[in-house]
Amino acid sequence: MHRIEKFEEEIFIENGLLTRLVYGIWKGNKVAIYKEDDGDNHYCKNCDVVFMNGWMMSIPGETYRQYGYTYTVKEEEWWSIREPLGWSEWERREALKAQLAEYAVELYPDFKYVLKKWEPVTTSQMMEALIIWKEHPDVEFLLAMKFENLAFSPAFMRLSQKKKKLYCKWIRENPDKCNINYKSLQTIINHNLTWEEWGLYQRFLNDANWYGRIHITYQVYKYLSAQINKLPNNWTPYEIVREWDDYKVMAIKAGHNLKEDYWKYPSNLVTAHDKCMKEVERMEEARRIAKAKAEAEEMRKNNARLRAIAKKFKDVPELIDGYSIFISTDYDEWEKQAKVLHQCICAGGYFQRVLNGECTLIFIQKDGVPMATAQIMSNGKLNQFYADERSGTPGGSLPSEEIKSAFNKWLGMVPKQKFKTRRKKITAEAA
Repeated sequence: MHRIEKFEEEIFIENGLLTRLVYGIWKGNKVAIYKEDDGDNHYCKNCDVVFMNGWMMSIPGETYRQYGYTYTVKEEEWWSIREPLGWSEWERREALKAQLAEYAVELYPDFKYVLKKWEPVTTSQMMEALIIWKEHPDVEFLLAMKFENLAFSPAFMRLSQKKKKLYCKWIRENPDKCNINYKSLQTIINHNLTWEEWGLYQRFLNDANWYGRIHITYQVYKYLSAQINKLPNNWTPYEIVREWDDYKVMAIKAGHNLKEDYWKYPSNLVTAHDKCMKEVERMEEARRIAKAKAEAEEMRKNNARLRAIAKKFKDVPELIDGYSIFISTDYDEWEKQAKVLHQCICAGGYFQRVLNGECTLIFIQKDGVPMATAQIMSNGKLNQFYADERSGTPGGSLPSEEIKSAFNKWLGMVPKQKFKTRRKKITAEAA
């Protein structure tokens, strides 16, 4: 894909429709990339939007390599898009506008009255005006008054005739406000604002909108302005918007319905903000206490299970052939075993598995130094038996024959049923 350096275009009549064909140019390569006609049809090919690069073009027949393969770019078929792209050739724009105007008047004679009162900047703009005019002839008035933002607004064109007349009346009374867009004029009409009131609203937006988190409608503006007048210390629009936004977040956390005006527009915003903040703090404190109670209860149960495990193996000898072989219920001992032998018995959740009765872990140490770890499942079968898992020698993670011999002697002294855990019975007894 290549960045488009400039555009060239052709204008012609095709299938009874006035058509613009736009080419993208890159280093002398000219490729058709966009086509539109006065039937409100818009098409693209050989181009696409690339993230952070915008529209870029491909060149059919060009080859490139990627991931070890060679690809050849193929000529694409035209594919439809919803909105016009506004691409036009700039160097020959006056000649192209004259050609487009000639074809347009040839096909639609009455369009000449639009062109007499309004001068488009580009062929793209003229084509857009023609498409709208064909469906809404009254756009001629807006273009004549230079209200192009309204003329090219689909929302304005969908208004009823009654509302259009209301808007057009405002336009006649304010001919110097031709840069206004539909949304702005809609706000002025709906709230019956003077130009001075609109200016105050815009000034508030300029001071507050850079906060950026919320859309400030006129209703919100009126409410927040009234709150500023109630408050001391000269709150700024930015500060009051931030306060209202923070209030809404906490009101939702506190379970209040912001669809109700009572909660959406409290009579005193700062008081309501502080009230909701205290409610949220109380709720969070209650959750913290409940969590602490649950953790304490889980710890109590775990301690009961650990005592039951230690009780089961208390009569089994620990010292075999110079090796200490034992079941530990001390988590610090687990961390020591894991660190010295580079094992995942802590990170892998084995401590909780032992508490849940899924398995039993046996530590083998010599003179207090961890040598190996064995995992016995609840059915009494050996599942894992490893020494230092980073020994660096082939088979080095396996215990030595001496350790295996000592462990097998220990294992022979332990009845298999000791590895079975009836969790409910142990918990009940401990409780």
